[in-house]
Amino acid sequence: MILLLLACAGRTPPPDTWNVDDTQKVHQELIRAFLDVNDCDKALDSVTGARDHGLEGVQLDLLHAEALLCKGLPRDAITLLDNRYRNNSRRNALVCVAHADLGELDDAVTTCRLAVRELPKDALRSDQAKAWQNLGFVLAASDEHADAVDAYQQALLLDPTYGRARNNLAFSLVALGNDDEALNTFRVALQEQYGNDPQLLEANAHYNLGLAQQTRGDEDQARQSYREALTTVPDHALALAALDDLSPNKEAP
Repeated sequence: MILLLLACAGRTPPPDTWNVDDTQKVHQELIRAFLDVNDCDKALDSVTGARDHGLEGVQLDLLHAEALLCKGLPRDAITLLDNRYRNNSRRNALVCVAHADLGELDDAVTTCRLAVRELPKDALRSDQAKAWQNLGFVLAASDEHADAVDAYQQALLLDPTYGRARNNLAFSLVALGNDDEALNTFRVALQEQYGNDPQLLEANAHYNLGLAQQTRGDEDQARQSYREALTTVPDHALALAALDDLSPNKEAP
């Protein structure tokens, strides 16, 4: 497998000439490749293989933690990185995700703030945007929606095409009662996917607004938004199902 990947890459020297740095790079690229296809077991096996070769270091530890998160082992990821690399933005981002997975939102907010603060000055704008989006997400999960809006807006300043940040921004705007602004934000977020079908774009924007209003606990407004979606696309399956779920005659499961 390693040799096949190297042959495809065409940039790594032959195995019999590898030094420690070459070996480290090969193992890290292999782990990264498995993580990119969400093959958590093979990623963890590759981490074990790297350590069996005597390899250590911050990048391997960070990949190991990411593989543990992939496998659904957030507590193990926190244990691995506890009291280590606290000035590393990626470390803090991984620990933030682990705490969020465990429902430890105060710790998640703290470590996501650290991830933003410790971003390298030369970090890619997309990486900076992701750090701000993650902070916004855990702030929203903590019902700190005003701060979440600020974080999402910072992410979008760095990457205006970041659809997830814009969609999440709209949900936080609804939580704050800014429904009209949220609807327009949903429209922009859906533009890339549905720009060629303005009716479906409009229906989906109203449907998303309804979901957010329902999450807020405002079922009457949610019904109205679902009906607006059906006015534009009468057979919108998700809006039909949502309205049916909110029917006063719907029996509780």
